[in-house]
Amino acid sequence: MFKVEAVGPPERCPECGFDKLYKHSSRNQLIMDLPIRLKRVGLQLNRRRYKCRECGSTFWERLISVDEKRSMF
Repeated sequence: MFKVEAVGPPERCPECGFDKLYKHSSRNQLIMDLPIRLKRVGLQLNRRRYKCRECGSTFWERLISVDEKRSMF
């Protein structure tokens, strides 16, 4: 099991580009990766959600690229 989290908060809102954000919530997410030496590998992501003070949109910080089937690419 590997624990993964972002180094720092996002700098700007992806919707409007405003730079005043605040932490809205967080959650842990488990993603299973390919085995290493026949052992199962899991990534435990500590994801944070932010809200923009300008436009009010909420968004999750990006840690890694994950497709809809929770497979990494």
